[in-house]
Amino acid sequence: MIQNRNQESGITFAELLIVLVIIGILAGIFIPNWLRFLRRLEVKTARDNAYQVLLNAKQQARQTKLVTEVCFKQDGKRIVYSSHYRIPTKSCSNAVWEELKGDRVFINATDTTFFYAASENAYRIQFNHLGVTHGRLGRITFSDVKGENHYCTFVSTLLGAQRRTEGQRCKR
Repeated sequence: MIQNRNQESGITFAELLIVLVIIGILAGIFIPNWLRFLRRLEVKTARDNAYQVLLNAKQQARQTKLVTEVCFKQDGKRIVYSSHYRIPTKSCSNAVWEELKGDRVFINATDTTFFYAASENAYRIQFNHLGVTHGRLGRITFSDVKGENHYCTFVSTLLGAQRRTEGQRCKR
């Protein structure tokens, strides 16, 4: 008995369609979650960088014995900041702006309570020569383009203690 081995092997069109449908369903489930994760990561990155900028400014004020001011503002689709010595007559006037890491992130003006310097369109906080908050306490809150993710940095005591939080806790 000789068997016919000339039959072609491979996958059928129906099998290929089933695999493509399964891949499409999995992509439909995972891609939105992945994009949400990336947006959350960008906002968290901006918040963590702002936290570090504030810590560095506090340390700089202690070391130089000068009032140090940190300003944050929205510049189109990016956030810029400046950490500098304060000029007594104007807030954020001698700022050299640097980009804060974190793409597609916005300052949430509703939940941000840092002093707003309207002339510079910037939020600011100051630390005196002891590294202590010089004036107003508050928080800076960041959110993503869709406004879903809120992450903030608080300066919560006159001694300049800082903390980071997220979500509804940014509104307290």
